[in-house]
Amino acid sequence: MKILFCIDSMTKGGAERVVSNLTDYLVKKDLKNDVYILTITNSEVDYKLNEKVKLMSLEQKITLIHDETKRNNKFIKLKNFYTRVKKMKEKIHKIKPDVIVSFLPYTSFIVLLANKGKIPVIVSVRNDPVVEYSSKMYNFLMRKLYPKASGFVFQTEDAKDYFKDVIKVQSIVIPNPINPNFIVKESYKGKRKKEIVSVGRLFEQKNHKLLINAFSEITDKFPDYKLIIYGEGNERSNLEKLIKEKKLENKVFLPGLIDNVKNKIYDASLFVLSSDYEGMPNALMEAMALGLPVISTDCPCGGPKFLIKNNVNGILVEVNNVSEMKAAIEKILENKNFANKIADNACSIVTDLNPEKINYYWLNFILKFIN
Repeated sequence: MKILFCIDSMTKGGAERVVSNLTDYLVKKDLKNDVYILTITNSEVDYKLNEKVKLMSLEQKITLIHDETKRNNKFIKLKNFYTRVKKMKEKIHKIKPDVIVSFLPYTSFIVLLANKGKIPVIVSVRNDPVVEYSSKMYNFLMRKLYPKASGFVFQTEDAKDYFKDVIKVQSIVIPNPINPNFIVKESYKGKRKKEIVSVGRLFEQKNHKLLINAFSEITDKFPDYKLIIYGEGNERSNLEKLIKEKKLENKVFLPGLIDNVKNKIYDASLFVLSSDYEGMPNALMEAMALGLPVISTDCPCGGPKFLIKNNVNGILVEVNNVSEMKAAIEKILENKNFANKIADNACSIVTDLNPEKINYYWLNFILKFIN
């Protein structure tokens, strides 16, 4: 097969990691596939790709208007969009793939406009569609263009239920696989550091303010604990301001992006995901695979509740509820036996989300659209 993966970029992110792992699987010697990754932007690659995967960028030899003073102009945005559509059409014609797998809305719109139904296109929906298609333009493009796709991959049933039957009937639900680097035989049995950790971009969606506010209410009771949030983003200044307001400069830390996440978090006392919405959160999956006690908001579109059985292998709390988050943190820090129990149970998600199993589901679904 000749398979073309299209995605915004290959910088750090959940969709990008799935593309990296899936393309590696598909070019294995026994499968004998030609696999391409075509990115919309010409940005750097943060994931190691198999040397057999052919990586290309739409923005090589493409002229776009990047002037900061003009980029927010609607006409300029539209001009850049159709420039990319034209270039995508040329790339598809040159590669002549048997199937195209497109990730994320912006890229999928470009692919579907460029392709015009000539080649089977599988669209992978990665986030909460209620948020993803909330703008009038994205909602319009989704309704007009998505019926032209041949198939859809959703991460959760909740995400699938957002769409009409014409889309649901040609879809499948495939959760993310566990990153193999995070798979361990059993949870950490040594003395855990007095650290509460979180991993995720410093974006408003991740609602790190919720976590910081909840942590501020338990510091008197647990004075030796620190909160460390790994990641980078445009919310940094707002989070730093909140930390200062709460007088937590010596207790809450924002180290930024790091490469050795596993080594930094594996012996922490607790992992917390505080997001307002998520698809299938890789950071939460990896923390569970390592055998960490975990807390997550029960956020749409259902990824955390797919992963967590409440009080069995983690704790689910209401979105943006400081008091529930505080109570959950206290429950784990106060009760070591309970913390150890949910940590041990968390490791079992590796069985269902084993990379080989998930990649096999993807392969079978792609094969449905090959002539």
